[in-house]
Amino acid sequence: MMQKAAPTAAMLFLLLSLAMPLVGADTYTIAPGGTYIVNFNVKKPAFVNLNEGKWQVRVYFYTSTSCYNDGSWWQASGDWIYSGWYEDRYIGEAWGGSPETKEHNVSTKIVSYPRPAADIDHGMTELPLGSTVNFRLRVLLELDKEPVFSGGGETESGVVSFMIGGTAYQYQYTVDFYGDTELVTSNPEKMKISQSSSGVWQLTIDRTLSASTSESASKSGIFILPDPLEIDLASSASPEQSLELPLEVKIVSGITVSLVVAGLVAYIAMKKHGGGEIFVEH
Repeated sequence: MMQKAAPTAAMLFLLLSLAMPLVGADTYTIAPGGTYIVNFNVKKPAFVNLNEGKWQVRVYFYTSTSCYNDGSWWQASGDWIYSGWYEDRYIGEAWGGSPETKEHNVSTKIVSYPRPAADIDHGMTELPLGSTVNFRLRVLLELDKEPVFSGGGETESGVVSFMIGGTAYQYQYTVDFYGDTELVTSNPEKMKISQSSSGVWQLTIDRTLSASTSESASKSGIFILPDPLEIDLASSASPEQSLELPLEVKIVSGITVSLVVAGLVAYIAMKKHGGGEIFVEH
């Protein structure tokens, strides 16, 4: 018996768009308790290789240290962690070569109003109605191993070398207010290297927009990002060194070239005295 094919991302997005209103750029509005689908494209150069489960895109709404995605609390090493910061996300598949752009969707749920008492007790604030909040998409790429900083990472600027998907990269960097390493690039979106609370080194690329808040807004919708999230990495792998021939090969090659030149000179002299011509193709 033939099995039915699983719906593709494009098919799923089409089905969702028929049931939920589409929202274009700069018109994002969220309501307490609302659920929204965020539709976006991710773009990378063909030579960038991403391993399965080693990259992700998170979607969340926030101001300062307050997150407005619905979530729960758990404790790690004495610190309380709120899952709203990372739970609404797309976990990446293995992706190398072409296509260079792929489309994805992430579902997000907004906290209720008033929000749970546990959130307030842990320092979160209520969703500010009739105002605006930050709307962020964060691309996270896990490094293959610990990065290497010039000066051992103790300086406020320098050069950092790291690897992602088996490819080496190297950038100048500066250290920001939070102690993260910010790469010096022409990309308008900031690229940073930092270490997570679990000790994992990651490259972060942020797209930060804004969203309005209203209690009377639609509690569902599809937010469409017009421009792709760009993983704009440039490889810094050293070019291959020129092949160094053994001494014996060099000697034999030199003798051969000398004999060929001597023979050509003798042939030209012979033709000259014999009145012949030499045809040279240009």
